[in-house]
Amino acid sequence: LLERIGQEAGVRPEHEAPAGIEVVRRRGTDADYLFLIDHAGRGAEIPAEGVELLTGKPVAGSVTVPEGGVAVVRGPKPTPGGE
Repeated sequence: LLERIGQEAGVRPEHEAPAGIEVVRRRGTDADYLFLIDHAGRGAEIPAEGVELLTGKPVAGSVTVPEGGVAVVRGPKPTPGGE
């Protein structure tokens, strides 16, 4: 029901992700943080830019969420009006 209401209201997710992947963005004063959790156990590639904090690896284009795992990406803070 909520999904249908959201669609009718024109609400779109901030970040597209496959079913079973939870995506949460938190905005900090210096950076944004993207938390990705695989509840389905299938893994996924999710568009992202920044640094994956659990591995320390740079992310350019997409980050891999491991099967049944998590990824946390620290990205640049958007400039005002550029979101």
